[in-house]
Amino acid sequence: MIVIIQLLIIVILASITWQDFKYRAVYWILLPLLMLLFILKGVFNNTFSIYDSLINLFMIALQIIVLHIYIYMKSGAWLLHKYYLGWGDVLFFIALTFLFSPITFMAFQLISLISILLWFILFNKFLTRQKLIPLAGCQSFILILLITYESVSGTTNLTIDGFILDNLKMYAQ
Repeated sequence: MIVIIQLLIIVILASITWQDFKYRAVYWILLPLLMLLFILKGVFNNTFSIYDSLINLFMIALQIIVLHIYIYMKSGAWLLHKYYLGWGDVLFFIALTFLFSPITFMAFQLISLISILLWFILFNKFLTRQKLIPLAGCQSFILILLITYESVSGTTNLTIDGFILDNLKMYAQ
């Protein structure tokens, strides 16, 4: 059953990636479906925690509030504007909160957002000028790679912070 859930997650993530790159929009129904599959994955793996999900939701809310205040003070526009952040991106962030444990979620958000920003800067410098970043699509693609790696290697688990904490301890010594 978990293999079917993993495959469905990858299919939906691939669809989000394709839609966001092609149309700069995502069918909204995919995002609650993705959230449900993330919850089912956690339940079947016996790793789902509503407490962790609430912590992740709080972190997303905090990020959006801080970004909104910054954008509003800088330009007088709302954050959830078609040029800054779309509702599909916000719904994707919310769906992600049900997949990861808090430390893993923070690591994924930080690494994926920095990677996407660097990719966007290089893409604009050498290829073509783009004004809009397909954020949900880019994060979906990165997540496909991460879930595929998790499935193939069997060494990581997206809901256990011990993997990250053990590696941090190793590098700290």
